[in-house]
Amino acid sequence: MSSEETTYFESSIDYQWQFVAAYGVALVAYAFLRGSIERRELSVQLDDPFLVVLAILFAVTLSNTIFNWYMNRRVGIGPDSIVFANRLRKKVFPLEDIESISLGRERIVRNKGEVRIVKIKLRNRKRLLRIRPFLYNREEELFSKLSSLRDAISQ
Repeated sequence: MSSEETTYFESSIDYQWQFVAAYGVALVAYAFLRGSIERRELSVQLDDPFLVVLAILFAVTLSNTIFNWYMNRRVGIGPDSIVFANRLRKKVFPLEDIESISLGRERIVRNKGEVRIVKIKLRNRKRLLRIRPFLYNREEELFSKLSSLRDAISQ
């Protein structure tokens, strides 16, 4: 298999940057509202528990987003394999190792909706591989490629 035939789909982290921006704006707005302006200087009370919680949320979300951006997770779909890759390693599953691919829907409680999920059963592994296409850029194309790979396996 050549890498020119493999189509890669990068993990989408756009929504994580939105959370970082929202927490940052909330942190600055709350610090500005709770602080006092004296002699043209803004003093912030660091012993305010809500401010500390907002700062921790902002720091954790920012570090998680930077880590996910650095790792550059992606899924590659080729004519004869599925590739899971990140910055540090690449794991290739050839079609011979794939027993079945099932396309379905999964209920997510947080947004009270259903999302598509792809479950991949491997011959030498007990647990299923799960791919949630909505977590990747170009989710429709990813789902159609996995669907065509499923058809190739079932033949």
